[in-house]
Amino acid sequence: MKNTGIQKYNPLKNTLEPRSYTLFLLREGLRRGILNQKAVDEFQEELMPLLAELILKYTRGESSSVTVETAQRLLGSLLYSIDAYLRSFRHKEAALNCLSSFGAAEIYEKGQALTSSCQKQTWLLYEEVRERKLNIPINAYHCTIDEDLPDFLKQYDPLFNAQDTMANMDYPLFSDDMRWQGIFYIEQYLQKLSMETDFCFLFSPADINQLLRDYGRVYRIDIAESLINVFEILFINSVFSFLAGNRPGDLSISKPQLNMLQHHFDALDSAQYPLVISHTIDKLLDLLGLANPAFLNYIEGFVPLFMPRFVNALENNCLANIIIATQPCQETVRVALDYGERLPDEAFRELAEQIRDAVDPASKVNLIQAHINSLVDFLDLLEADCLFGQDYAFLFDALGDIELSILAKIAFAEQLRVSPDPTLQNLIDEDSTIPWQMELAYYFNGLAAKRRDDIEQRLKDLLSAI
Repeated sequence: MKNTGIQKYNPLKNTLEPRSYTLFLLREGLRRGILNQKAVDEFQEELMPLLAELILKYTRGESSSVTVETAQRLLGSLLYSIDAYLRSFRHKEAALNCLSSFGAAEIYEKGQALTSSCQKQTWLLYEEVRERKLNIPINAYHCTIDEDLPDFLKQYDPLFNAQDTMANMDYPLFSDDMRWQGIFYIEQYLQKLSMETDFCFLFSPADINQLLRDYGRVYRIDIAESLINVFEILFINSVFSFLAGNRPGDLSISKPQLNMLQHHFDALDSAQYPLVISHTIDKLLDLLGLANPAFLNYIEGFVPLFMPRFVNALENNCLANIIIATQPCQETVRVALDYGERLPDEAFRELAEQIRDAVDPASKVNLIQAHINSLVDFLDLLEADCLFGQDYAFLFDALGDIELSILAKIAFAEQLRVSPDPTLQNLIDEDSTIPWQMELAYYFNGLAAKRRDDIEQRLKDLLSAI
């Protein structure tokens, strides 16, 4: 007897994957007496001619023999469509009635139509998402929308490989459901991305990018290359900004407001935390006009997921790690760097002590602005062990593009000697052993692309003048 791919692959043993909804329903039907063993066996046997027909289509009628791997893939595609139709019923009782009333061929045909229809609808949904793309400096976000999603949709094969989800989408959702496969996974991914986009559109691009820049500074990451979910960052800050007394739709939280939130929750019993946050979310969404049931269902699990992080940050007095304090650029003081008169040694040491003892970064910046007129003194202060952590970011924020380009020229002098292309991306060295240079690299990585380009151009102008 001729050995065919179908015969090599025994559907009675391997047809239904453990995660298959069809397998679940067959077992449930047996357990509840809606189906008997004979009906279950007949259903599986009916898959044989369906698979044979699919193999003939795959080989374009030239052969009924394929490799075991190909037979598995084709059978998986067939079952994906059957699962798709059975999952379309709102209740499993209706799906069970379908199994007991119709044969595998009829269910497969309906499932195939459903899968093909989903592919068309997903294309339309993708076009809507692409047209409403956010202006954010996240490479994974743009690559997912501009390249990965259209590549998948163009290559997706609902007949021979319907279960395929081989898409390299790096941009993460706030809440992803990896139980889905194939086109139905892409559909729900786009539906969620669309809802996240709707929320993000409530805020100005300038406010969003300011928050992302501050987020990058806090976590010391290059925002452009990071796999972060923008919606989650905005959602958290908008909720706590509102709780701190700001208007609905505000993303900013000042450091005093952050301290106020710390004291507010310190005065509560921990059992009250989720209640306060849930109430704040409900009120905020109501004022923002967000009543879409799908969106409300999407964020329903936010509080339980967020609470462990929140409680840990609260107990360790580090809310600034999850609620990002913003710094309006217009409130910063510019510090000019030139070759002005240097301070006497004793005056410099006293100033360094004052800066070291100052209670917050803003006070330290004010002291530097009031007393430092020399580039040499400024560089000496950077190495005087009087600045720590966020002090550097505050200080760099107080500098203009020219001053930052001067610092870049000094900090990356070694790289500039050997680099034919003096771009900040090529020069930045976060492995430096000198703290201020390492902090400057972190700072540049957290800047928006436009600001970084401006500083880079200033640096090139400096180099061309040498």
